[in-house]
Amino acid sequence: MAERYYFRLSSDGETIEDEVGVLAASIAQAEAEALVLIEEFRRAGELPDAGEGWRMEIHDGAGTVLRTLRLS
Repeated sequence: MAERYYFRLSSDGETIEDEVGVLAASIAQAEAEALVLIEEFRRAGELPDAGEGWRMEIHDGAGTVLRTLRLS
């Protein structure tokens, strides 16, 4: 059964919340979706400077962080 996972792009002092999320069968599938999203941001030039401690957190609907991906 698919669950909804959300992404949070954050750095010290700045956070960009995903309010829509993605349906995925597992946290591994949600992580794969996050990696695709990160690459799309990079290609479009929309990703903040990854060298500044940016990370993408994958969390559930309750806000519990399930995985953290470093962007540097």
